[in-house]
Amino acid sequence: MSIASTELTSRMNALKGLFTAAAAPIAAVPPATEPTVGPLQTGLPETPAAYLGPTRETQDGKNFQVFVARSGLPEIDYQMGDDTADWTVEFEIALQVYWPESSEQLETYMAIFAANALAVLLANPKRAGTDGWYKGIAKSTDAIRFRRAGREGAYEVEVIPFHVTFEVSI
Repeated sequence: MSIASTELTSRMNALKGLFTAAAAPIAAVPPATEPTVGPLQTGLPETPAAYLGPTRETQDGKNFQVFVARSGLPEIDYQMGDDTADWTVEFEIALQVYWPESSEQLETYMAIFAANALAVLLANPKRAGTDGWYKGIAKSTDAIRFRRAGREGAYEVEVIPFHVTFEVSI
């Protein structure tokens, strides 16, 4: 069975692209003069950034970050004699918030950010194209709070597992 690595990376890039697009300002509609915020930024004081890979410190100084990474290799469901198989891949959508001023505000911002990110995922249960999927399911989240050495304040990380199922040639 020959399976291209692009089957995974194209879906990771597609997920990152969904969050990047959701963070972008929406063009103003007259009579408004200022563009409105994208759905990922709604209720947050700054625009979130999206990255590939596990959570980590970035150099851009953003307080709100989305990291898209795969969680192992996919489950393969194929039948003998068929030339295609269905893959179900779990991607980890890790939301990271750093807010040094107040633990209460950190918790509030994480709740808003998680709801916004979940809305982006729920709006995309299917995606057409070569980097798409025919079934996308958000699973229950896990939130972890920790302090980072050398800085005051706390990070909170919440991980949303997102399972996508798509067909591949085998």
